Amino acid sequence: MKEVNGYRVQILATKNIETASLYEQEATERLQGYDHKTYLIFEAPLYKIRVGDCKTRLEAESVREIMEDYGYRETFIVKSKIRIME
Repeated sequence: MKEVNGYRVQILATKNIETASLYEQEATERLQGYDHKTYLIFEAPLYKIRVGDCKTRLEAESVREIMEDYGYRETFIVKSKIRIME
């Protein structure tokens, strides 16, 4: 694996670690049929749940639509270091 610049979809930002953990678990379960990983990230003072390792913004838009179909309404795309296979 290597890290490169890309995009992820943020579905939650909260100060509560328990809420963040529940969202991460729920999103991971919902995405079992997809090839998108879920990440719990801490950026003080917030815990953030982000989804995907998207090389392009267009790919991230597709992930965002999937998440919105699952009821995550306050999603947005963020630039991020992503993990890809070498």
